[in-house]
Amino acid sequence: MSIAWEYVDGQRRLPEGFFGPPEERGEDWPDDPELRAAVEWFIELLGHDEWERKRTEVAEFFYSSPEEKVTFDSRGRYFDSSDTFAWYLFHAEAFLDYVWHYEPMTGSKAVPVFKALGQRMDLLKAIPNVEERARRIFGSERSQPNGGLFELLVASKYAELGATVSFKPEQPGIAKTHDLDVELSGRKFAVECKRMDAGDYAESERARARVLWGPVANQFVRLRRSVFCNANFLVPLEDVPDDYLLSKAHEFLSGDASNLIWNDEIGWGGIGNVDLAPLNQHLEDYDVLIDGTLFHEFIAGVYIRNASIIQTTRHMTDASPRHMSECDLAIMLRWASVSHDSIERKARDITRHLARANEQLPDDCDAIVHIGFDAVDRAEVEVRRRQRIFETVNNFDPGDKRLCRVYCHWFAPESPPHEAWAYDETVNWFDFVPDMPQNFAGAMTVVMPESADFREGVHWEPSDQTP
Repeated sequence: MSIAWEYVDGQRRLPEGFFGPPEERGEDWPDDPELRAAVEWFIELLGHDEWERKRTEVAEFFYSSPEEKVTFDSRGRYFDSSDTFAWYLFHAEAFLDYVWHYEPMTGSKAVPVFKALGQRMDLLKAIPNVEERARRIFGSERSQPNGGLFELLVASKYAELGATVSFKPEQPGIAKTHDLDVELSGRKFAVECKRMDAGDYAESERARARVLWGPVANQFVRLRRSVFCNANFLVPLEDVPDDYLLSKAHEFLSGDASNLIWNDEIGWGGIGNVDLAPLNQHLEDYDVLIDGTLFHEFIAGVYIRNASIIQTTRHMTDASPRHMSECDLAIMLRWASVSHDSIERKARDITRHLARANEQLPDDCDAIVHIGFDAVDRAEVEVRRRQRIFETVNNFDPGDKRLCRVYCHWFAPESPPHEAWAYDETVNWFDFVPDMPQNFAGAMTVVMPESADFREGVHWEPSDQTP
């Protein structure tokens, strides 16, 4: 499949067949009826003509130049963040019908969620007011769709447990109400869902890391020298001197060794030459996603879940501008901030979200709160986050509200080097009353299916995920 632009009368347009579907499906690209059920439901609600328009806009932005993207988003994202839902839906459909446009980092967030909804689609469609709720996700909430998708996941899960579920109609300008009315085992519950998105501090760290690494990358570009640097900062990145990494690069270049290892009061790490021969040998038979985790594994030597990476490459492409077919320069930084201050600021607590959820609960009905968030930081951050959450919930006073249980859902999307996506969901629950229905026993995962292989503990425990 060629992804080259076509030009008609001087106007750039997408080539015919850009969005598939494939003429034949081989064993390596089977259909997924569950995922397709959710994709088709959203497209039907949105309208096919409107989706074709949005899909084209997403693709044109995706394949536009970096200079074109920066006019939309100074953070250098691959998508226009004013319509994140369209970006999600694009990748869910791409996984089905035009996988050559699939971007694994986004796909790992979108595909498992859509697939989970598709598995319970018949139950979801039967819930009163569900279409009204879904339309807000691609309407007023399109820039931040995670909250609405989380509500759909929770609602369909209760329906799967045998509950009678309905979405509470909005009362804009009148009052904030809970999200769901649920009746199970003869008891009625008001259910409120809160979905936490990533905090601003993590984004500020990424911006600061780009400032620290930029001069280093420019120097190695001028030298045409491929290197990999692993840097771990013991102080907040805003306290790292501007020339810290540059000084390490100069020390490395002034020596005769193939690498430099350092350990000081600011941080520890290493920088060394990279042999591109294994990568190019692989490229003789297979193209590699330019910014994918397989490429990172070739350069860094090991794959680390959700590692923070900054890279510069010089490469050739063939059929797709997103996949390299040859590479003669790779300059990469893998960095981590392990200072106490950084860990505390990234291990965001749920206090504010729990308090807001409790405020929206009625006074005259038993209630349950679900709080979901991405847990994609290093183990040190997630361990501290867990400690803070346990402290918060165990000491929380719901006042006059009849809060019975709080669920915390830890979502961990991942794009491993040799898989299209992977997903972990860890659930903790906290009871404020002793007599919850037996139907609620267990973790009540909302993304991971009941048929999945579950294990005790949390997803960040394996030692091989910590560098």
